[in-house]
Amino acid sequence: MKTVRTSSPDEAVLVWLQAELKSKRFQNDLQKSLDKYRLDVKIITKPNLSDASENSSRLKVLRDYRDWFKADVYVYDWELVELKLQEAKELLYIDYSYWNELSDNTHLVGIAAKNVRCGKVVFDVSNDNFLSIASAVETGTQFPPIIVIERKQGRVIVEGHARATGYSLVTSPSKPLLALVGTLK
Repeated sequence: MKTVRTSSPDEAVLVWLQAELKSKRFQNDLQKSLDKYRLDVKIITKPNLSDASENSSRLKVLRDYRDWFKADVYVYDWELVELKLQEAKELLYIDYSYWNELSDNTHLVGIAAKNVRCGKVVFDVSNDNFLSIASAVETGTQFPPIIVIERKQGRVIVEGHARATGYSLVTSPSKPLLALVGTLK
């Protein structure tokens, strides 16, 4: 794991929201939360990380529609890092039925990637998204950072599961996987 630079909890929340704003799966829930709090999407698309009110609003929105996310992002020191392929494969998924099943209950990204390669389909959800990500990685696409938190059991992905899985399908990626990693202070 190579450190690129220091980061912050506010940047981690922002990067999370920016990724999910583009996600077909999560963008509607995110928009509903913005609407609920009467916030303009510009706090995500044109952010000011030095504005404490914006940072607080972004965290409130994230916790509103991602109600499983209880971690206090401010108890972590954050860094932007580059992960090599093997490090990406050693990442762990959150405890969620789909990821548990895809990884044979190991939570390991590498096991899930192997299962995708072997054609394992979980809950009738196509693996096409993972394969599209892998194809993009092979052509040199650099995706936004995933969000990872250091826990006792290892590095756990809290955002970016599909990108990490797709990345792990590539034999020899031309670029590292970027991650914002939070380590307990």
